[in-house]
Amino acid sequence: MTGYIYCFSNELFPSYLKIGICKKTPKEELDDLNSSIDSNVIPCEYKHMYSIYVHKPKSILKYLNDHITVSPYHLYETTIDRVKSLLLDYIVLHPKCLAVEPTKDKEECIKNRLEHNQKIRHIIDESVWKGRFDKVANEVVCYDKDGFRSRTTYKTLERFAKQHYKDCGLDGDYRKNVIGWNVCEMKKDGKWIEIME
Repeated sequence: MTGYIYCFSNELFPSYLKIGICKKTPKEELDDLNSSIDSNVIPCEYKHMYSIYVHKPKSILKYLNDHITVSPYHLYETTIDRVKSLLLDYIVLHPKCLAVEPTKDKEECIKNRLEHNQKIRHIIDESVWKGRFDKVANEVVCYDKDGFRSRTTYKTLERFAKQHYKDCGLDGDYRKNVIGWNVCEMKKDGKWIEIME
């Protein structure tokens, strides 16, 4: 699993940093955080201080938890220099933890990774949607449970996954926060694997 370790600051808590992990970009995470805050409770917005894209972000966050005091609100009593120093120590011990960050245009990055007619699937419990990537038309073509091509196509993996959530009656946060390349799989060498490893 890959993802970001991020550090946000808020002038209301000058001695603390909000540190966490996310699959979406830190900017998207920051926008979501600031839009969810009650300005009557916290009048100042959080600001991005630092982020890094890594393999196994949960292990790195646990390492930070072992070295920094954490409040019940996931605020760390530390400085950005201290966080960077701890991350550097971790990277020296685990050099393979660094990951290549996806390009700005994630969908284009994914589409370049997929072959023509690449098999794709999205799973929700017992419900499995399958499709193929048509590189010529630049879209996902759906197939029914018997393997026949349907008339439905999707321009992005995100739309493909979101429609599946909707058909399963899972609206709200499931559809709002879905990242197509994170929740779909592709078939390669006879095995189903994550699209963006």
